[in-house]
Amino acid sequence: MRLKYDNNSRGIFDYMRDLKNGKIHMVFVAVNSLTNFNAFAVEDRDQETEKGISSEQATKLCNVANEKNETGTLYPKLNITILPLTKYENRDDWENEDTMEKNINDAFKANSLYIKSNEIVFALEKRDDFNKVLAIRVLEKIARVHPEGGILKNIYHIW
Repeated sequence: MRLKYDNNSRGIFDYMRDLKNGKIHMVFVAVNSLTNFNAFAVEDRDQETEKGISSEQATKLCNVANEKNETGTLYPKLNITILPLTKYENRDDWENEDTMEKNINDAFKANSLYIKSNEIVFALEKRDDFNKVLAIRVLEKIARVHPEGGILKNIYHIW
């Protein structure tokens, strides 16, 4: 399988609709502020809703993922997985390909075991505390060896 790049040809609102309708699995960087994760996961800032979590819940989830340096998921609430930052507090995994590969593989594992979407969309941001270049390199490597013919049909990176 290969990683496909989509520079927003579907549009952000199409991705939001598909996510809320359970048609896709999205993967974000674990940061809750003015980020892609926040735009897609937090429906109401102050409370949990049927199709979203509160800002406080989002921050807690991001903190756990970053403190443990582990991938997290919002499933079954939403088909969202979050990847921990490569730099967090005293931890610096900026060039640690093994850790990035483990975390991205965990996103694929969440999809195959729980979410079972035929489309996984990585919306990773360039940040001073997240090595997007390393993440894309690892994602391309994983996509190349990902078996054809299973549940997963498409792997995208957007923006």
